[in-house]
Amino acid sequence: FFAIAFPSYGISKITREVINMANSLDILANSTAESLELITAEMVAIRTVAMENCLALDYLLFARGVTCAVIGAECCTYIPENSDEITNLIQKIRIMIFR
Repeated sequence: FFAIAFPSYGISKITREVINMANSLDILANSTAESLELITAEMVAIRTVAMENCLALDYLLFARGVTCAVIGAECCTYIPENSDEITNLIQKIRIMIFR
């Protein structure tokens, strides 16, 4: 009833709600970008350790002369490097935040 008697009250209430939603979206976007940055750093570290382990295993097996015989088809494993693409997406999120 109050909004009917005073239409500007309804408009200001809606405006506040839109501003609150925009602020919430900014917080969400910032949190998403920060999370992706942390996950990317962790994945780079995990990929590095995995490659070091593969090199160590290859070295030990090569010394015995059975490099791929023990492991079989799993001998050559590809670990994708997507950190550049993720970094680009993080930059896009940050650009959208500051528009």
